Amino acid sequence: MCTRVYNNHSQFLSTSRNFDWPAQLPTSLFAFDKGLDKQGTKDVTKNTLKWHSKFSSVVAMIGTDSDENAGEQNVGYGVCDGVNSAGLMVNVLWEGEASLPNEEALPYWIDLKRLGQYLLDMYESVIEATAFLEKNQLRIIQSIVPGSDKQARPHLSLSDSKGNSAIVEFRNQRVVCYVSSNYRIMTNEPDLPTQLNLTQAWEWQDKHFSNLDKSALLGGPSSVAHFQRATYYLAHVRAAVSMQESLAQSKGIASICAVPAGNMKADGSLGSHTVWQTIADHNSATYYFSNTRAPGVVWLPLQEMIAEHKFKKHTSWKLEMIAPDPSLEDGVYNPCYSGDVSALLKKTYDPFQLI
Repeated sequence: MCTRVYNNHSQFLSTSRNFDWPAQLPTSLFAFDKGLDKQGTKDVTKNTLKWHSKFSSVVAMIGTDSDENAGEQNVGYGVCDGVNSAGLMVNVLWEGEASLPNEEALPYWIDLKRLGQYLLDMYESVIEATAFLEKNQLRIIQSIVPGSDKQARPHLSLSDSKGNSAIVEFRNQRVVCYVSSNYRIMTNEPDLPTQLNLTQAWEWQDKHFSNLDKSALLGGPSSVAHFQRATYYLAHVRAAVSMQESLAQSKGIASICAVPAGNMKADGSLGSHTVWQTIADHNSATYYFSNTRAPGVVWLPLQEMIAEHKFKKHTSWKLEMIAPDPSLEDGVYNPCYSGDVSALLKKTYDPFQLI
């Protein structure tokens, strides 16, 4: 069960996120320059959303080149997570009750896998992005989760460098945006109002009983337990006195909600486990990524990359973090990188470029 934590108690703003899934999905980091022309669907129609990106971005995409080139069976790359040069972050999480707006009469069509990239490309803040989404002008086309056989059922969160946050849900084929700096935690289903109601009992006990048995706090891998656990710990950290402390707090709270590899269900089959974790420094637009099967943490300092003219050499860059490899026993290659990996990026194409 994925977990997102927005740490906005101080001027040092950070967001962490766990990506949980039953299997390791192929994952790559992409870095894109601003000023690129893109399209919302693989096959262009008269309604396809087209845009010219206003901001540079770093994103985590699932999928592979072979998926992207698979013709009619294509599931392509999908943006799960990322931050843009203005410090806006998007996190796309699973939400089993989602009902996407899919009416053909809607004026702008976009594949679900491309929605996160569109928001990062075009908007500076939570307020701007949600103002567009709330117009309900998007037909969001259902897609398969790349690397799997599951139909994607999403909701997403937005957080920015101004301290604002939003939880974006899809209900009855409509976009519903919950916008508040207080909406710091997101997991999976149920919907946000239900999660907040379920959490009130714990918040009341914690406020009124100083000797509350903290061991009574919900454990376990459910999304409700993750929501309550993350809410509790975020409420009890002090306002960060540095960005380093803010990042440590966000990482620590997300890690409390992580599920170890090899997590088993009662029937002996594998349940979802935390495949990777990300953290965004909103102040500097630095994006941190940690593969749970590799020992190191890597990062891409987006604003530094812009200042050092990285994108003058090429507009699209990529680094594989989890890759299929049939020669290995478990069929997956997990490279052991560490630190700033901007020098390891390889030139690539933009999977969403306008054709």
